[in-house]
Amino acid sequence: MNGRRVVEDIPGTPHFDFLYGRYDLSSWVIPYFSTIVSLRDAADSLRLAADFPGSDEVQWRLDELYQREVDWPRVERQIVPYLRGAEPQFFNALTIALLPIGRSLSDTEHAFATDRSWRPPRLNEDDRFQRILTVGPITCGYWSAWDDFSQAEARTGQIRWNPEEVFAVALDGQHRLAAIKQFVKNPGIPDAHLRATSVPVIFVALDPRFGYESAVVKSLVDVLRVIFIDLNKHAKVPTRTRQILLDDKDPTSVCVRALVGKTVRGDMTDLEASPARLPLALVDWHTEQAKVDEGPYVITILTLDWAITKLLDAKPVQNFMDYDAIRQQVRALELSLKIDMSAALGRVGDLKELELQPFNYAEVPENNELARIGSAFQTIWSPVFISLLTEFVPYRDLIVLRQTQGTFTLDFSNWYRLYYQQKRDLYEGRATVEYRQLLGRLKTGVNPVGEGRLRELQAEIDSLKKNLAYNVVFQRAYFLAFREWIMVDDAHLDGLGSSNDLADAFEEGENEREVNGLEEHIGEQSMVGDTERATGRFAAHVRQRAQEFVGCLNRVVENVPGILQVDCLFDDDGEGQRFWLGTLAAAEGVIDFTQGASLRGRDVIFWVVAMQMYGQRVAPSEKSEFDDFWAEVLDADNSYMKRVRRSVRRFGDKDAGAGGRILKAREEEFDVEASWEEARRRMRWLWTVLGL
Repeated sequence: MNGRRVVEDIPGTPHFDFLYGRYDLSSWVIPYFSTIVSLRDAADSLRLAADFPGSDEVQWRLDELYQREVDWPRVERQIVPYLRGAEPQFFNALTIALLPIGRSLSDTEHAFATDRSWRPPRLNEDDRFQRILTVGPITCGYWSAWDDFSQAEARTGQIRWNPEEVFAVALDGQHRLAAIKQFVKNPGIPDAHLRATSVPVIFVALDPRFGYESAVVKSLVDVLRVIFIDLNKHAKVPTRTRQILLDDKDPTSVCVRALVGKTVRGDMTDLEASPARLPLALVDWHTEQAKVDEGPYVITILTLDWAITKLLDAKPVQNFMDYDAIRQQVRALELSLKIDMSAALGRVGDLKELELQPFNYAEVPENNELARIGSAFQTIWSPVFISLLTEFVPYRDLIVLRQTQGTFTLDFSNWYRLYYQQKRDLYEGRATVEYRQLLGRLKTGVNPVGEGRLRELQAEIDSLKKNLAYNVVFQRAYFLAFREWIMVDDAHLDGLGSSNDLADAFEEGENEREVNGLEEHIGEQSMVGDTERATGRFAAHVRQRAQEFVGCLNRVVENVPGILQVDCLFDDDGEGQRFWLGTLAAAEGVIDFTQGASLRGRDVIFWVVAMQMYGQRVAPSEKSEFDDFWAEVLDADNSYMKRVRRSVRRFGDKDAGAGGRILKAREEEFDVEASWEEARRRMRWLWTVLGL
C-alpha cells in the first residue's frame, strides 16, 4: 500500500516587493531591503522591541531601556488620533530587523545558523523568479539571475518569511508601529482602506548570505543594539526656529510669519508696505539663539515667538487632544485678535466627547481660521511690534547706523549668516567652503568689499549693542511691562484723581485673569458691535498704548543715557546704589538671565511709564510732588493706582522679590518695610530725573 505524501503547511507572511541595498562605507557591510507594507500587514507581521522573546532577561543599558520602552500615552493620545484625523497623514520609514526566534535572545548570536533546521515558506508561483535564495526561514525571489550582490539584477524581487521562526522587530519607528497596531484594532474605516494604505519599511537581515560583513566578531543582537541606539540618537527633531518658520498649522507661528518680512529687501520698505512688516534684516531667523547681543539684529525669531505668545496669552499646545488647553488657546485668540472662533470652540467640545481625534484649526475656503488669525494679527498687533522694535531709542539707533553703513543689503545678510556658521565649523567643512565662496564673489562684485571691511562694519554694530536693550532678559521684561501697560485703558487714565473709577474692575491682589492676559472688561468692551468696529477699537487701543510706552521709555533713556547699563547707579539720599540690583542684575554685578529676573524687571520698566502718564494726567502743565504720588500708591482706591501698588507689592512683599534680593545682597535681614523702601527710592529717583 502506497503511503500518502504529506505536504507541510508552512506559515508565511505576505509577499513584499523589495529593492535591495547596502551600506558599504567601512569594514562593515550592512544589507537591507526597502519595501512598502500595508497597515494591515504591518499590524499583523511586524513586532515591537518589548515583545521580543526573552527581552526582559537582557541587561539593557539605560539609553537602550529608554529607547526600548513604548510611551503608550503618547501613542494613544497623539499618534493614533493623528491617523484618525482629517488632515493628511504620512509616516517616515520604519526600520525592522529580521531576527531568528529562539528560546532567548542568546539564540541570535549565530544569526540564522546553518546547523538548525529552518522552515522557509515557498513563494507563490515560484517559477516566475529567475533565482530563489533561502536564508534560514526567509525566502527571497529575484526577477533576474545574478551571481553577486553588486549586480543590478540582485536589487529587485519579493521577500517573505516564516513568522513562527522570524521575529520582525522595530529598530526605528516603534511608536509609529505601536500606533498602527492600535489603530488597526478599531480603525473606523473599511479594511480595504487599511490594505490600500502602505508605510515604507526597511528590513535589515544581518546574514552573510545577504551580503552582511562584520569588522569584528559580534553577536547579532549586539550589532542591532548599536544600530538601534544610533538610529534613535541621530534622529533630530526640527529646531524650534525651523518649526516656527515652517509650521503653518500653529497659530503663534502663523502670527510670527505675518509679522516678519518674507525676504531681505536691502532697505526698510517693509515698514511702509500695507500691511507693514518687520524687515527680515532686523530679525535673527537662522540661529537657534534667543540672545541678540551680537550680530546685526534687533530680535530673534525665538524671542518674537515668546513675546507673541505672552501678549496674545495664547499658550502653546503640545498635545492636540488636550481639549481644555486647546479651548484656552482658542478663547485667548478670540479675545486678543477680535475674531469669531465659535466654530472652533464648538469642534473642541464635540471632539472632547469622543476623545478619538486631535483638534485642527480649519482651513476650508468658507472658514480658514489660520488665515483669519494671521490677518487679524497683522491688523492689530503687527504695528505694535513694529513700533516697539523700531522706535525705542536703542533699536532706532541700530537702524540708523545700519542705514548709514549700507548693511541692509542681501550681500551683508548672507555674509553674516555664513560668517556665523563658519565660526562654528571646527573642521572647515561645508560651511567654511560656502563662506569662502561668498567672500570671493563679494570681492569681485559690482561693489567689491573684503572680509576685513565687513568685520569692521559688524564690530561697529556690536559696539552699539553694549547695553541691556540687546540682552534677552531685558527684552522679555520689556514685553512683559508692555503687556502690563496695555491692561490700562482710557477709563483708568481718565479716572486719575477720582476715588472710585472702575473700582470693581479688579480687586486688590493677584487677579488670575489679569496675571494671565488682557482684562475681561477690555476684551468684552472691545467686542461690542460688529467685528470690524471691535477690531478697529482694540487696534487703536494697543497702538496708543505702544506709542505711550515707547515714548516714556525714550524719555528716560534720553534723560539718563546710562540707565541701560547693568551697573547703572542711582543717587538717592546722597548714596549711590545699583539701579537694576535685584531685578535684571545679580548680587555679583552681572546680568541675571533667568525668567524670574525678567518678571522682576518688568515692574521697574512699568513704573517708568506709569509715573510719566500719571504726571501728564494729574498735573500736565506743572511739576507735582512725588510724595503725593507715593501716598496715592499706598492709599488710593482708583484702578490705575491699584495697578501701580500691585507692582510695588510684587517688588517688595516677599524675600524672593526684588526688594528682598537687594537686602540680601547687602547682607541685611528681610523686612517688608525696608523692601518697599527700595521700591520707593527707585521710583523717587526716576521721578526726579524725568522732571515730573
